[in-house]
Amino acid sequence: ISLLFGLRYEKFETKIIENSKQGGNDDIDHRRLAEKSTQKDGIPNDIFLYEVRQVTTEASKQIPMDLRKYLRVNTDFPDIFPFKQNKTRTINICEHDHDAVRALLVEHGTDAADWIRDYFVNSSSVNLASPESFYGFLDDWKL
Repeated sequence: ISLLFGLRYEKFETKIIENSKQGGNDDIDHRRLAEKSTQKDGIPNDIFLYEVRQVTTEASKQIPMDLRKYLRVNTDFPDIFPFKQNKTRTINICEHDHDAVRALLVEHGTDAADWIRDYFVNSSSVNLASPESFYGFLDDWKL
């Protein structure tokens, strides 16, 4: 099970300093920034969420566009081309010898997928890369 996410870092002190240089009121700015940092579901910064396997499929073509939107930039990002990982040290988790580990992984994967789908991604702070593809891979966590 693999899931990566990134946080767009916003340093509030920097915003206060910049605003102060422009003649802003520090007390009001601190209060407004504190309110902003706790507004969205208790998550102070937006999150860009993707499942690692998305970069190995056609969904990889959508990720740069979704990332641009998340970062709020107009600059084009280079395409991410699908690739295949070369895994030299692997096991076949479906072999009978790994039944106990596989059962535990499936249980945790199912719980995690349900929580991500039912709660985490419903936050206004969470931005999904290629949602249809993301949910497809998330469903695989339950297998």
